[in-house]
Amino acid sequence: MSRRCISSRVTMQTNAVAHLLPADTLLEEERNPDYDPKRFYSARIGDTLQGKYQIISKLGSGTGSTVWLAEEMNRWPWQSSKYMTLKITNCFEGDRKSANEELRMSCRVSQIQSEQEGHVDLKADNFLIGFEDGSVIGEYVKMQRQNPGPYKEGDGRRVYQSQPDFGRFTKGTGVLKISYFGAAVFGDTTKLHYHDIQPEQFAAPEVLLEAGWIYSTDIWNLGMVLWELLDGVGPENQYDRHVHFAQMVLLLGPPPAELLGRANKEVYADLYSE
Repeated sequence: MSRRCISSRVTMQTNAVAHLLPADTLLEEERNPDYDPKRFYSARIGDTLQGKYQIISKLGSGTGSTVWLAEEMNRWPWQSSKYMTLKITNCFEGDRKSANEELRMSCRVSQIQSEQEGHVDLKADNFLIGFEDGSVIGEYVKMQRQNPGPYKEGDGRRVYQSQPDFGRFTKGTGVLKISYFGAAVFGDTTKLHYHDIQPEQFAAPEVLLEAGWIYSTDIWNLGMVLWELLDGVGPENQYDRHVHFAQMVLLLGPPPAELLGRANKEVYADLYSE
């Protein structure tokens, strides 16, 4: 994860030609309603950052960052290749604060064994499966260097289409891991939290009502993710908070008075106005 703005870059020369997409095509981070190209670092495949990490492909993006597969360049000829993911966060104040909080949470999670501190943004995209063996990533890198991912030019930066497919499993699935702790909090407190979490379609009742939440929201979130995985389809893209809340009431009955008492007054009035 980057903790500072990138200060140096060298671009690798290659004969491979990536497919140029139409300028009016919206890719990934551009689809976010709050997208601002000035906030994103214009990383390019083939760049060598800080004289050490050469970018191979884009793996994904979020509202405040992009994620890339890179190869460490400063290695002796007899050493095997070493690859890692680089998360390049935006350099604006709010993005830096969020990145530092995520880094702090990731360090905390890496120190614990079986105890889950809390995640608060569970969705299928945040479940990752480890590689079967090193040959998987080697084959992926070879393919990406021969056929770089498509991209578009515009707004002063190059935007790539992510290439997260590492091929089919041949030896069974590996260990399932949870990733992304950008909105996570420590679970060793009973203090209610009020910042936005969870995809809208997966939001727990207390999150929807802005009534304050704790680690128990993960239970609701996990149930929604399991339903999506078992059913094979995700929630509809068209989201409506009134419909969402009405479905909850239809299935579970009216919310407890204690929960409604904690709800944001404007949200409560809006949901019960019809």
